[in-house]
Amino acid sequence: MAKTVYFYRFNVYSFDNNTQQTITVDRARRQLNRFVAGLPYEERFNEADVAATLETLDDDPEVEVDIREEPIHLFQNRAEDGDIFWEVIRRNETYIFGLLGKNIDTYLHLRNRNTRRSREIAREEDEQIEATTFFVINLEDMVCAFFREQGAPVIEEMNKLFYRVPGFENFQVNMVRMTNAEVLESIARKDVIASLEYEIEVPQERFFRYIGVSRDDALRIRNLGSTKMVVKLSSTGRNNSLLQDSHYEEKVGFLTRFGRLLRRRDNNAKAIIGAKDDGERKTEYSFLDDEINLKTIKDIDYREVLQIHRGTPDRPYSEVLFEYFEGKLLEALEEI
Repeated sequence: MAKTVYFYRFNVYSFDNNTQQTITVDRARRQLNRFVAGLPYEERFNEADVAATLETLDDDPEVEVDIREEPIHLFQNRAEDGDIFWEVIRRNETYIFGLLGKNIDTYLHLRNRNTRRSREIAREEDEQIEATTFFVINLEDMVCAFFREQGAPVIEEMNKLFYRVPGFENFQVNMVRMTNAEVLESIARKDVIASLEYEIEVPQERFFRYIGVSRDDALRIRNLGSTKMVVKLSSTGRNNSLLQDSHYEEKVGFLTRFGRLLRRRDNNAKAIIGAKDDGERKTEYSFLDDEINLKTIKDIDYREVLQIHRGTPDRPYSEVLFEYFEGKLLEALEEI
C-alpha cells in the first residue's frame, strides 16, 4: 500500500526578553533532547510529572544528555477532542523515532479476506483505540518525516508539546513546511533533473497570435478568463539530466534564477520539477511556493510486516511493526 510521507522542519522558538526568536539548530536539538530525556519512562504520567523530572536537567550546552534507547517515553497532552500521546519509541544520537497517538471512540473489527467473516476487536474497560502518526526527526538538521493513519493527529499537534510543560515556558515548537530554498537544495542534490514544467499567464492577444488564431475567431470566444501557457521540458533517456554536468551550486543557482524570472513574469506562476537519483523513481517537486508540501510516496504494506513476524514469531508484533515503519521513514529521509 502506498502512503505519502511528508517532510516538515522542526523549529523551536524562544521568548527570551519577551521577544520571539527562532533558535539555532544546535540549541533546538539540545532542547528536544532535554525534553525527551525528561519524559516519564515506561508509565503514562501527566505534565506535572514531566515538570518534576525536568527540574534535574540543565540547559547548559556543555552538558551531554544521556542517550537512552529503550522504549517507552510518553507524554500526554490533553486536547479538546481527546488525549494526544507523544511517544518516543527509539532515540539515539542521530534521530528520534516515535508516534503521535489520539484515542478515537469508534468500533473496529477484522474481516478474513478469504471467508469474509468478521471478528470483533475486544477492548478492556481501561483500554482505548488509538490512531497514530509515525515520525522520525533527524537530529542533524531537525527535519521531520512522517505519515498519518486515518483519523490520526496532524503533525502540528507537536506545536502544543512545549508550552504546556512547566520548565519550557520560554520555548515553543513550530512544525512548518519546508521553505522554497530548502526544496531547491533538495532538488539540486538529485542526480537527474528529468523534467521541468512551468505555467504562466500570458496576454490573450499575444496568446492567440502565438497559436495562430485569427482576430475574427478570437472575437467569437466569449466569457474567456485568463489565458495560460504551459511549457514542459523533458530529458531524453531515463537517466539523462536536463542539467547534465552541472554541480550542486550551479543547479541551485539556475533554479533560483529561473524561479525569480517566472515570478517577475507572473506572480502566480507554477513550476514543477521531476528529479531523482540514479536507479530510483522520479519525484515531482513544486518549487515556486514560499512554503511547500515536500513529500514522497513509500510502499508501506502491513502484509510485509506479517511476513516478517512469521519469520520471527518470538518477537512482539508491535516491535516488528515499529521497526518496519522506522526503516521506511529513514529511507524517505535519505531521499531528500
